[in-house]
Amino acid sequence: MVAKRYRHDCGMEVISLEAQDPENLFVAYFPTDAADDTGSAHIIEHSVLEGSEKFPVKDPFVCLLKSSVATFLNACTYSDRTLYPFTTCCKQDYFNLLEVYWDAVFHPRLSRDVLGQEGWHYEIQGRGKSRKLTINGIVYNEMSGYYSDPGTIIGRELEKGLFPHTSLRYDSGGVPEKIPTLTYPAFLRFHQSHHNPTVARVVLYGDIPTEEKLAVLERHLQEDLPRLPK
Repeated sequence: MVAKRYRHDCGMEVISLEAQDPENLFVAYFPTDAADDTGSAHIIEHSVLEGSEKFPVKDPFVCLLKSSVATFLNACTYSDRTLYPFTTCCKQDYFNLLEVYWDAVFHPRLSRDVLGQEGWHYEIQGRGKSRKLTINGIVYNEMSGYYSDPGTIIGRELEKGLFPHTSLRYDSGGVPEKIPTLTYPAFLRFHQSHHNPTVARVVLYGDIPTEEKLAVLERHLQEDLPRLPK
């Protein structure tokens, strides 16, 4: 295996691991240290998978599962980073997937409805006098279930106590009572500041020539850089 490291003028870093392995990997990596408990990184990770400028369909990744021969498709949020990886053994499929992933990550359709669906929204449940205003949302419900475990609460309190002056004092996944404080402008700002080429890190692996992969990345960068805020 040969490892090569590249740095684009815009700031993007690329690590290419050249190996005689037909299973080729692409990972877009973003530092997403949490500054609060609203779960911005987690909600963005869900939201970018809800369609993009070039692929304006709901759940494009579900469509990929039907047409691609990918061996792995995913998106993952950790305490200080978010990853969007895929692997495939087919060269054409690799570049097709790269097109979809790139557009999803950098040009998602982040509407208010997407925030409401993936993050949180108000809704009325019940009828008549039993009606009440409740909060719903995919990430909100997911984290409510996560925090229903006493072990989770104890672990979070320990982490906050051990690392009080770092981003680890916050939960990047979101704390249920804090998630509804995430506003739409803050949601957009988080994506703009954390999911742009200047802070991105990319990992490549497999037997497709590095030069071919870099050529595709360069084409996308030349299209995207003029659109970034000055």
